[in-house]
Amino acid sequence: MCRAARPGQAEAMTMLASPPVRTLPSGRTAPPVSGFDVTSASRRFRRMAAVLDRTTLLYDVATRGDEALLVSLARAGAGFAVEDAAGAAACAPHAHAGPDRSGLVSTARLDSCDEVAAMAGSGVRTFVVRSPEETCRVAIAAPGSAVLVRVVPLSSTEEGAEGCTVPEAVTVLRQAGASGLDAVGVSFEIASLRRSPRAITAAVGASARLFGAAAEVGLRLDTIDLGGGLPALEDGAPPLASYAATLDRSLLQEFGIARPQTLVRVGRAVVGAAAA
Repeated sequence: MCRAARPGQAEAMTMLASPPVRTLPSGRTAPPVSGFDVTSASRRFRRMAAVLDRTTLLYDVATRGDEALLVSLARAGAGFAVEDAAGAAACAPHAHAGPDRSGLVSTARLDSCDEVAAMAGSGVRTFVVRSPEETCRVAIAAPGSAVLVRVVPLSSTEEGAEGCTVPEAVTVLRQAGASGLDAVGVSFEIASLRRSPRAITAAVGASARLFGAAAEVGLRLDTIDLGGGLPALEDGAPPLASYAATLDRSLLQEFGIARPQTLVRVGRAVVGAAAA
């Protein structure tokens, strides 16, 4: 049964033009960005999209939500990952609406049906869920939506240890399908992606196991959300092409020619590179 939002629940982005330093819904502090250049950010995004040309890139709106930036990225083909209804409303006029439902994707903790309904009302068509309770809220407040189930981190070094094991994820996806939702795939949050593309291999392998287990109970999954973590230029990480090559190789090894749709969330990789 759905319950009301808890008192004192953190509120996310309440203004499009945010101060240089602010606290995000997760409790993280957004890094200060000075000398910001929207044109450079858009150019950086386009370069990333050209390298990851078989992957849908979702801009993480919590990183920076200037309206000019959202407009520019939407024109470059970006979808948007949002953490609350305010972020969804800010992106709604600019998000593209396609059959893959990747224009607006909720990565929020879904603590109330009201929050889910507000995001759905702003055009969110895909929700990341972490539990049977969150799945229930989506089924009630946004019937017919697509859901991706968050799987727990792949190693003890990963941050944000929340979500389901692979067997639990299959149960949640079955619940989603039985509730009239479109159970489409799996979601990760791969913090170690900043340091090495090898984390992609582990995520794709876990996805293949989940896809296989889901198929055994009659579910056909087709989407892998690899989360965020692509490094900004100044991080000194491997070149972006190595991430793309690792992803292509891992998908071919695990799925053959039946390649699933892949999503990657980008934020600092776009904004950080655009900061003077």
